[in-house]
Amino acid sequence: MTTKTIRHCHALGLVPEPPRAENGYRLYEPGTLMQFRYTQPPNPPASTASGSG
Repeated sequence: MTTKTIRHCHALGLVPEPPRAENGYRLYEPGTLMQFRYTQPPNPPASTASGSG
């Protein structure tokens, strides 16, 4: 999961914004990763393009 995706999840309110360290870095709790895994949409199935037609 990219930082862009994580920030998007925060913007949508899917997961709460974590507290920040003095340097501005986000401080995530250990269980937060599981929240992201459950809020992330599943990957779409791979398409099978057939060349015959």
